[in-house]
Amino acid sequence: MNIAGILLIAGYFLNFVFIIFILFFEQGDSARRFSWLMAIAFIPIAGIFLYILFSGNFFTRNKRMVDAINQVNGYYSTILPTQKEEIFAAFKTDDGKYFKDWASLIRLNLLYGKSPLKEDNTVFFFKSGEEKYQALFAELEKAQKTIFLSYFIIKKDVTGKRLIEILTKKAEEGVKIRLLYDHVGSLFTSRTLFTPLKRREEWSILFIRFLSSILFQSITETTAK
Repeated sequence: MNIAGILLIAGYFLNFVFIIFILFFEQGDSARRFSWLMAIAFIPIAGIFLYILFSGNFFTRNKRMVDAINQVNGYYSTILPTQKEEIFAAFKTDDGKYFKDWASLIRLNLLYGKSPLKEDNTVFFFKSGEEKYQALFAELEKAQKTIFLSYFIIKKDVTGKRLIEILTKKAEEGVKIRLLYDHVGSLFTSRTLFTPLKRREEWSILFIRFLSSILFQSITETTAK
């Protein structure tokens, strides 16, 4: 058997090993496992390298993020079962009439979104983006301890520059900043937009990096202290 044949057999063996690993040891949901199985099956060898580099099980796993996720899951695991019993029981009584119109949505969030029903929430409706950002910037100016923001797209335009300007100012005042944005949505946004914020003592920019929204997802955190 020549070298090419040996390498081909070794490649198929590695594919088989990684398929077994994903089936029995991959911690993600079934959709994630299926996506990686398809990648390895249809892109032999290359699929393995992609999995090693981007699955988060080898190099890109952020321990702090994993610990935070486990902490949140632990918290919700204690309250979700109790709330399910109480709310589903309420559906059958007169008390359930107050949220009967939303029963299907509540059930969907509880069962599949692992999202508990909460009270004392405030919701504002805006008729335009300009109105929304005016309100947002006004609220950011009031922040005294922390600011948590999450956006799919942050552009280096008037709005984006104003946002970073306010965040930089609040960071100088000692407010802890946490900004989450999508790597694909902001793919063409110059990183110089965030330079003023990066010079501050307390800041943290997190971005979700997608090489393929179907195949994998990893979260990277950059922090300056």
